[in-house]
Amino acid sequence: MLEPGSRRLLMESLQPPDGFRLDWAVGTTYSLDLLALLSAPVAFAFSDWQDRDGRPSADPVALLKAVRQYASRICLFCQAGKIHVPKNYQPLLASMEESVVEANAPQGGSFHPKLWFLRFVDGESVVFRLLCLSRNMTFDRSWDTLLRLEGPLRTERKRAFSKNHPLGQFIESLPRMCTRPLSTAWRKRMDDLADEIRRVEFEIPEPFEDIDFWPLGIVSPNDKPFRDRIDRILVVSPFVDDSFASELAQRQFPMYLLSRGETLARLQDETLKQFGKVWILDDTATPEPGETEQEGDANATLEADGVENHDIPLVGLHAKVYVVDAGRNASVFTGSANATAAAFHRNVEFLVQLCGKKSCCGIDA
Repeated sequence: MLEPGSRRLLMESLQPPDGFRLDWAVGTTYSLDLLALLSAPVAFAFSDWQDRDGRPSADPVALLKAVRQYASRICLFCQAGKIHVPKNYQPLLASMEESVVEANAPQGGSFHPKLWFLRFVDGESVVFRLLCLSRNMTFDRSWDTLLRLEGPLRTERKRAFSKNHPLGQFIESLPRMCTRPLSTAWRKRMDDLADEIRRVEFEIPEPFEDIDFWPLGIVSPNDKPFRDRIDRILVVSPFVDDSFASELAQRQFPMYLLSRGETLARLQDETLKQFGKVWILDDTATPEPGETEQEGDANATLEADGVENHDIPLVGLHAKVYVVDAGRNASVFTGSANATAAAFHRNVEFLVQLCGKKSCCGIDA
């Protein structure tokens, strides 16, 4: 869980394993704060050069060194038109210009995934790390989730791990969504990444026993994460719409919801009645607006494409989690998709499904 007041857990997750160095990194986000992007090369280079919020160190020499060393190794895809440029000119941002690529969703929604693919090397050894988040590359002060998966590249394998094909399909789709062509070097890296990620043996975190990857909105046959048996489901999402709830309710299993108060106020009464229980996050868990926020409402609103619309840092609940109970088994889906029809039918999103026995996952029978 990423706490509202700190980004250090995210910054620590970007740092290389002991003895390794970053070869290159590919990331995706919906909205982008360019100053937040500066913290990525700092994380790759120096573990102690960010403040508690993950902002880059004020040490100009350290920051310049990190940006120059790693800017060309980072490629970050974001929704077109959702880049926040700081009011004051920052010369270092010019070094990161080629690292940012704007993208549009092919089905008319939003480009909304939050992922990092990190390739670390140590001699001939290659390790990949996958970060799947609900938080954008911004300084939002919200409750979010981060899933960290890591594993070696099995260079001896000629065939892919079948579980990883959706990851490869997602990576292959990214260049087609760009508003401008990728450089020759990055086209080659993206091709290599799509090939290599299929042969990475990710370690499944305990107590789970299996894992599945669900890219949404790339015209993939795997675009249906809730297609299997469901006995009951807990939905944790800051944004919910009537269409999504009605679609789930048609399958007639018990549903429970944790969301934001302003979201619940917008739902129809009939929609709320479809949930057995409904909760909101305690007000004491929401931090007060910080000094970086501009005047206005600190609570984001929902756009027509099912994503948050905010020009100030978001506070409160922002995690997207779906806990599914099915017989003796349980699954936890985590990632970027809000509980909206647009998120599951038009946007580009990404969810990871962790599967295990219900008793091992801490879920009551």
